[in-house]
Amino acid sequence: MAPLLHSLVRFHRPEVVVELGYGYTTPFLARALADVAADLAAEQLPTSELRRAGLGQQRWYETVAPHFSPRLFVVDDSSQRGADGKAEEYARTMASVLSNLRLDGRVTLHSAMNLAQAHTLFEPDSLGLVWNDAQWDPDFIKAWWPLLKRDGGMLLLHNVIGNGERSRWCIASPRRVVRELFPGEKFEFLTLVEPHKAYQGSVAMLRRLDPAAQPRKYRFLWGGKGDDDDMKDVEMFDDWMTALDRR
Repeated sequence: MAPLLHSLVRFHRPEVVVELGYGYTTPFLARALADVAADLAAEQLPTSELRRAGLGQQRWYETVAPHFSPRLFVVDDSSQRGADGKAEEYARTMASVLSNLRLDGRVTLHSAMNLAQAHTLFEPDSLGLVWNDAQWDPDFIKAWWPLLKRDGGMLLLHNVIGNGERSRWCIASPRRVVRELFPGEKFEFLTLVEPHKAYQGSVAMLRRLDPAAQPRKYRFLWGGKGDDDDMKDVEMFDDWMTALDRR
């Protein structure tokens, strides 16, 4: 999961990331955000290959990049760390690891917070990616789904499919839960399974979609060059799911 999360953050570039239940993946997330910040700084230089090749989206660099400051918020209730000071020792170790890697400046640790209250730290439509490495249920979805960025916010749930179990879903289908709780929402859904693992061997990924932000014209993807004359022979779609499902 850790390398997958690192690559996903590098690719998707969420500005605010939340991890519920810290551990091995925490430094990978922090490193990914630091790498994104370094990439952004390099891309804005005149010598950037991205700029010289004309591959950057100018609107993104004008509206998002100037105030883009990626952050990781980590919440853990220490319920699985044991007694006799082990929770405090683990928190100190995590803080030390992040400091030694020079990543602590981008991370806010809440090492003894009730996970049921963690959602109260954030505003609606503010989170680019939420990685839940703890338990989840429909109440979790109900609390966290509105906090995701309306256009592209991602929710990742660990260990939702059991290998070799009678029930496909350990708790419930996240897709069904979202549909039942938020019937008007549009979203994408994918599960990935590590077939060789009997435990912690799957992840469910949901990406929130804003229909108002969906482009009606796919000029680049469908071969248009940007002029109206170039679009006359390009098929138009009301939404991208219809476009992707076209025959």
